[in-house]
Amino acid sequence: MNETPRFRYTPLPPNASEQKVIRIIDLLPDSRASSIIRCKIQLVSLHQNPAYEALSYCWGNAAVKVPIICNDARLEVTTSLHSALRRLRDSSCSRRIWADAICIDQRPEAVAERTQQVQIMRHIYRNAKQVIIWLGEAYNDSHLAISLLKKIVEVKEKLEEIGSGPPSSLRFASDVLENIGLPSDKSERKNKSWVSLRPLLNRDWFRRIWIVQEVTLAATATVLCGQDEMLWDDFVMAMEVGISSGVMVYQRGIDADTVEFVNAAQAAHLQFKASIMSSPKYQAYNFDGLLNHLLWFRRREAIDLRDKVFALYGLMDFEVESMNLRADYGVNLSEVYKEVTLASLEVSRNLDILSVPRSQTQLREPLPSWVADWSDSSNSTMSLVGQTRHCYSASKNSEARPKLADDGWTLVLDGEIIDKIAKVGPILETKNVITTPLSGFREAIQDFSSVLDRLGRNQNVLKEWHHLAMETYSPQHSTTEAIGAALEATLTAGIPAQLNPKANHEDWRKNELPRPLLNKVSFDEHPWLFKDAAFLQLFQDVAAGDNPEKKQYNTMAYGRRMARTEKGFLALVPSNAEMGDSITLCKGGQTPLVLRGQKKCWELIGDSYVHGIMNGEAFNEESCCQDTYIA
Repeated sequence: MNETPRFRYTPLPPNASEQKVIRIIDLLPDSRASSIIRCKIQLVSLHQNPAYEALSYCWGNAAVKVPIICNDARLEVTTSLHSALRRLRDSSCSRRIWADAICIDQRPEAVAERTQQVQIMRHIYRNAKQVIIWLGEAYNDSHLAISLLKKIVEVKEKLEEIGSGPPSSLRFASDVLENIGLPSDKSERKNKSWVSLRPLLNRDWFRRIWIVQEVTLAATATVLCGQDEMLWDDFVMAMEVGISSGVMVYQRGIDADTVEFVNAAQAAHLQFKASIMSSPKYQAYNFDGLLNHLLWFRRREAIDLRDKVFALYGLMDFEVESMNLRADYGVNLSEVYKEVTLASLEVSRNLDILSVPRSQTQLREPLPSWVADWSDSSNSTMSLVGQTRHCYSASKNSEARPKLADDGWTLVLDGEIIDKIAKVGPILETKNVITTPLSGFREAIQDFSSVLDRLGRNQNVLKEWHHLAMETYSPQHSTTEAIGAALEATLTAGIPAQLNPKANHEDWRKNELPRPLLNKVSFDEHPWLFKDAAFLQLFQDVAAGDNPEKKQYNTMAYGRRMARTEKGFLALVPSNAEMGDSITLCKGGQTPLVLRGQKKCWELIGDSYVHGIMNGEAFNEESCCQDTYIA
């Protein structure tokens, strides 16, 4: 092997972009499982409709490589790709495959080719006769997880019938599950079947940003995991039935993040197929443009952080073209993010992209405060604009006229300061439910204790918010009843439950149960009371049923603070907002912006929900004409 020459890429022809020329590998047959992988590379034009399969997989550790023979030369690939090729290799026939790590020259000096090939990636996956999803080798009882998903598809109708019944702790009792052929608590396989589902869904493939495009554009797709395989459509169907019926949450084989991703991915797929409005379940999701895709999938991951936006361009080719955006690996990360923000502002004539929740992490490259940082995959705060079909009109129907200052860094908007933050409450933590399967008693105690800690802290936050609201006095909120209504509306940013799969007024009413007691005590002096209240809340949630949206407790308030303004308005503000920050209305903005600094130059802290001015009550277009400089 050491004497075998190293594989060298031949540059693609000059007309590769126009003719959509790509490399394809012919995976050569071999009946011996242990023999080295051999393949041939050839050039084809997508205009000729070549027959091939496209591989969707996770690269894995790029530092660990395995040699294969390509065109009689040695080429090193990651262990993940190597295992996929070994699984796909036939004993007697060649198999024609497209795999990015082989078919695209990945060397740093080949950045032009990488750019050109990524720009036609949508065509590569769309033209493939099928997309093969490689989840990796079998481990953690993955074969049981795949078998369980197949079984859920088989009993789909029975499971949907059970799930549509009234909420009850007996809905998924052992005898009920056993009667329809699913594993139950009484089964010896229970801790292997349901619990094995979570590790399967936690595999690296599900965290990749590129999979959104790869599976959405696929004509058909097949999931491979070890020797098991399953149609992607069946895989999604099993997930949907398991989530909507409540059985997966009840059995704790799935967490809130997976629920959100599966729902969002399916909604994006339906949007691409122009059929989302025919599906009542997904009408609350908003996938009308690039910004909304970026918001819903910002928690997916990428090795190259530019791919956090490039990976979604293929789903929105017409809009991306109108915005003059294209994947270009010759442009650095901060410029890519700045270009997306500027293009959105200029083409849309609104400030929706400024509502993207700010990242609390520090990017390697500096960004102006008005540029959305898509690199942070940990940011789970819901955006007030873009992730639902609810629209605000704080600046009425005015249009934005954004300008970039001569320094190339500062954004100039037409705006007016209308209020200031007088007081802020504590931050409501985002993750506050049990999201991991329990493998033993000790782990159960630790997990449950951690959950109660978070829930207890959040009970105290809600108590503090309640006090802050009760202190509020203004002509808008002159009675205790009016303040209570304002608090309830502010907690969910005024979004009707039917328009937001996360914001639900009923969830907040349930939190009112222990409040009369908690209002009389101090969290620091009696933390156990808040934990007990949290336990009651958690028990009440479990007893009430298995609605996955309610299980998540993800409303617009999580990851934010409640604030009171100098004029007496209640508001939801970003987690890093402070007393003295300015509430500003700018032309083209659905929501008020929170700014910090001096009149000559401001820092954008984020957007806000200010109860009582979200429909233009405080907007005056004539006075909203001051140049507002945001750096």
